[in-house]
Amino acid sequence: MSSWLDLVRAEVKASGSITATAKRMNCSRSALSQVINHCGPYGTGKASVSKLAEKAIHAFTKVHCPFLTEFHGQATVITGAECRGHADRETPPINNPRELRHWRACQTCPHRAKYVSPQATPSSEIIGEFQ
Repeated sequence: MSSWLDLVRAEVKASGSITATAKRMNCSRSALSQVINHCGPYGTGKASVSKLAEKAIHAFTKVHCPFLTEFHGQATVITGAECRGHADRETPPINNPRELRHWRACQTCPHRAKYVSPQATPSSEIIGEFQ
């Protein structure tokens, strides 16, 4: 099982850039660099990394979406952030029938991305490889 930092390191390796990874996470490049390189207040533990961890978890975890899989006719995997975007709307999208069906499906979905504590290791239910 991997930690949120393993997710970040894998993404940096895949993209080849801390800057690109920070943009995907919507965080500063310098904060992310400090965590990865174990320097500065973030890397040495003097500053809390909980917000960075949450951003990483939601940007890089993958969730199988049954609604989109059925809609597109093929297995569809989305990020945890996209999943939460569909499921956690403040009000149902009543002006768009397709989005309303999607929102309703999300309310009882077993794959729904839940808030994950940054100190916790992401569970294998949320992170995994889906075929």
